[in-house]
Amino acid sequence: MLLRLFPGLNHFRGITRDSARRDVTAGLSVAAVALPVGLAYAAMMGVPPVAGIWAAIAGMLGYALFGSSRTLIVGPDTATCTLIAATLVPWR
Repeated sequence: MLLRLFPGLNHFRGITRDSARRDVTAGLSVAAVALPVGLAYAAMMGVPPVAGIWAAIAGMLGYALFGSSRTLIVGPDTATCTLIAATLVPWR
């Protein structure tokens, strides 16, 4: 039942110490890129920086639980941020 609700948990089956070390290293490298990008996009949009941090972290955590692929990076991107900026910024 739990695996039906959270299909991403299947990826944790059979994890070894070596693969966990590689996954943590990969996660830290993605975070090193995604967090500053999230902060920059938040500043561009004029929202508090914490919104960018949440956009970067919550997206990845949500996909880790509900997603079906182990090889996907989820986070704030240019296209989404441009659409949000166009919606929020008044026309001049």
